[in-house]
Amino acid sequence: MITGMVPLDTVLHGLGERTTPAAFADLCDTLVWKFTDNGAELHDLAAVWASGDDPSRARAAALITAPPTPVPGDGTVFPPLPATPFPDVLLGLRDRMDLEDFTSTCDALLWTVSESEVLTTARTWLGSDDPHRIEAALAVNDGLLYATRSSLAEALTALTTRHPGYAPRAAQILTTYDDHTRPRTLHDATTGRWTPQALADLYLQPVPTIEHWLRTHSRRTD
Repeated sequence: MITGMVPLDTVLHGLGERTTPAAFADLCDTLVWKFTDNGAELHDLAAVWASGDDPSRARAAALITAPPTPVPGDGTVFPPLPATPFPDVLLGLRDRMDLEDFTSTCDALLWTVSESEVLTTARTWLGSDDPHRIEAALAVNDGLLYATRSSLAEALTALTTRHPGYAPRAAQILTTYDDHTRPRTLHDATTGRWTPQALADLYLQPVPTIEHWLRTHSRRTD
């Protein structure tokens, strides 16, 4: 265990405050396979919760070890307020799995928890000087932490100014962003009656960028 690691009790409470019973059970089932200890700590904590006198923890323990099918309930596993700070939740997960598994776990969290909390935490970590947090931030959503290219480029430029060693990774993230966005933009431009301004509004790109893409595409197809 990493010294100073966020307690798993805190991590699971934070997840349970933000998820339905079904989503919580699915996440815990995934964590068993992704934690580097193969879920031993998770099952130990579930046993402690199951033997205690807190009904909500006992129910959560059952969701970890033997969730019913279908899993009942539409509310959250634990009361949502006061909520455990999400950076603690995310850091506790990162410390218990390798980077590849953390990446796929964050993909799931973007859908099951809160996209804004996940991305806000990653953006904050990207601005830190802790390599552990920076690497974790770059693993979230393939490093695509902002909706607009200009905001993403600004954050990555700030990172590489402080830590030049991340420059190749930053360039790759921007290329990935363009690879995702440019084909959709060109498709809409060539199959519909979209103005550059309308495309800029739709894809959150500056109008000059849209116009540059269209000019480049036109030269290639002439």
